[in-house]
Amino acid sequence: MTHDEIVRPMTKGQIGDIGGTLIQYLPDLSYIEAQQLVGKKSALRHHFTMAITNALWDNPLSFDVRVIPQLCIAIQDGSYDNVDKRLFGFPIQSTEIRDTRVYLFPNPAASLPLDWPERALAERGFRAARIEELAAFGAKHPDIQRAYSVHALGSRKDGISPVLYSTPEGIRYFFGLWIDNRCRWEIGSAFLAAPLSRGVGGVGISGGGGISN
Repeated sequence: MTHDEIVRPMTKGQIGDIGGTLIQYLPDLSYIEAQQLVGKKSALRHHFTMAITNALWDNPLSFDVRVIPQLCIAIQDGSYDNVDKRLFGFPIQSTEIRDTRVYLFPNPAASLPLDWPERALAERGFRAARIEELAAFGAKHPDIQRAYSVHALGSRKDGISPVLYSTPEGIRYFFGLWIDNRCRWEIGSAFLAAPLSRGVGGVGISGGGGISN
């Protein structure tokens, strides 16, 4: 899936997939409660953004990648404009070249608690992607980081976690983001993941926001 496919209006089939799930996450409200929420726009927005987030996360985008065990080569294959040298010291778990599928979980909400993404991934049968999977994703699908800052929370070292992002001018970064317990995830961030077991599906075509404190 390309940047243009992500930002264009969804097809009726995609709307149907997400819309059916969205209803499940909307709170059970009486008529009076619904009226009260309409008067409290911030509360109403929170209910809907979290429902949309959960619905999207039940229907993640899927991408095919080739993971290689040499991190330096994987990062070079991404042809980034700027690479954080600290990332070269990250340990990797992959020991051989493998073709696999990774999944992208976007954050359309205004703000998410720091631990929410990894908990939500685990509930859906996923684990956060590791740095070598993020490098493989960035190399094959460079256009996506124009739409999202893509995080691999499965790799952390000295409080640093790898992320792909682009500036409005199109400068592409493979960077190490400092994360602490005061941070929250902002709109425009997305989280790369891999399934914990087989049989996990996704939507879409195979093929700047971030964090605040």
